[in-house]
Amino acid sequence: MTTILIKHPVQDYTIWKGAFDSFIDTRKASGEKSYHICRPIDEPDNVVILFEWDSLDKAKAFLDSEDLKAAMQQA
Repeated sequence: MTTILIKHPVQDYTIWKGAFDSFIDTRKASGEKSYHICRPIDEPDNVVILFEWDSLDKAKAFLDSEDLKAAMQQA
């Protein structure tokens, strides 16, 4: 199991969360096992996401994927 921590700025949390949720099937198919989202009180325009992935190779492949880049552009 691989754990990944990402801190990511967002312009609008509600829009970002909708896009994040709509991408769940792609994440799961790519090896995501679980995630937790946190928003720092003093940084509401940032999200901190802790993912568990079934392997480091699959996590890296997902993070480098064109699908993810396109989804991030839309969010």
